[in-house]
Amino acid sequence: MNLDLIKNEINSHLNDDVYVYVSALRNKSYSFKGKITKTYPNIFIVTNSELEKAISYSDIASQDVKITYI
Repeated sequence: MNLDLIKNEINSHLNDDVYVYVSALRNKSYSFKGKITKTYPNIFIVTNSELEKAISYSDIASQDVKITYI
């Protein structure tokens, strides 16, 4: 998937609620709900009451991170 398309889609959902699924190393994964609060040229920030997580657009392209818009 093209990074410019991913950036445009993330920017169009700024301040929207999302469900984030992260595939970590060694078959470990985690997920959380949050809100896309900030976007930058290479990353975007998803925040909830407990944490603030920076996610790169390349993680979306490589499917290490999956986002569902709520």
